[in-house]
Amino acid sequence: MKILLLGCGFVGKKLAQNLCELGHEVTGWVRGDDSARELRVLGVNPFIGDFTEANAWEALPHDFDLAIHIASSGRGDVAVYEKVYFEGMQRLAAHLPKARLFFVSSTSVYGQIDGSIVDETSETNPSAATSQVLLKAEQIALEKRGVVVRPSGIYGPQRSILFQKFMEGSAVIEGEGKRWVNQIHRDDVAGGITFLVGNNNLSGIFNLTDQRPSNHIEIYQWLAQKTGKPIPPYAAENHQRKRGWTHKRISSQKLQALGWRLKFPTFEEGYGSFLGTQIMQ
Repeated sequence: MKILLLGCGFVGKKLAQNLCELGHEVTGWVRGDDSARELRVLGVNPFIGDFTEANAWEALPHDFDLAIHIASSGRGDVAVYEKVYFEGMQRLAAHLPKARLFFVSSTSVYGQIDGSIVDETSETNPSAATSQVLLKAEQIALEKRGVVVRPSGIYGPQRSILFQKFMEGSAVIEGEGKRWVNQIHRDDVAGGITFLVGNNNLSGIFNLTDQRPSNHIEIYQWLAQKTGKPIPPYAAENHQRKRGWTHKRISSQKLQALGWRLKFPTFEEGYGSFLGTQIMQ
């Protein structure tokens, strides 16, 4: 298949590598020459430009079989989310009307605060305006009978917020430390999307998260045991998060029931895959 990846960052680059290894012809839309050079090494065709600019689409071919919006907002505000996600999906759907569409969203669209188990049928009523933009972008893919992927907190080599804060000594345990944390390794996000790409009959919404939600106490106790560093101090709960304050347990059983298997089923296995390397740095 001819596949377009709209964005090739932390997850997109790994996904592009997976798809190339399966024999697909992959084009990755990136913003600069450095990213383009990295893609060429992987066998990916780079397309350079800013997809938030309407005229940047004029040179993009129309013959892709499948397109995946996997770009990042760069931690932008609501206006940036509108340009990157909602308008980006609008332009993608208009430019490739016959292509199968994927949109990589987020489990932040689930606003539950009661610790309940959340699956793809659960209510989406997020408090954060950025997450509301994601829901609008999702609808564009769903109206085209496409695929919406909702990953939980993504971590991996050189990128893990909880791990990095712990190692640098800035981590805190909020409240009683019992709030659920839902995570997934970058390789499993890429693997889940690769699985969905390979199943042409699948459409709709799919959560991507590991097999066991954890809480802050559990995570930091494990890290303290492995590194010899002290457990972080306690602090008040921060309810002013950009993506909203939630307390929920995300389930990815829908996709697992179809045959998807996680490389890193729990945070222990995922963190353990890069723990020694990052301690040495």
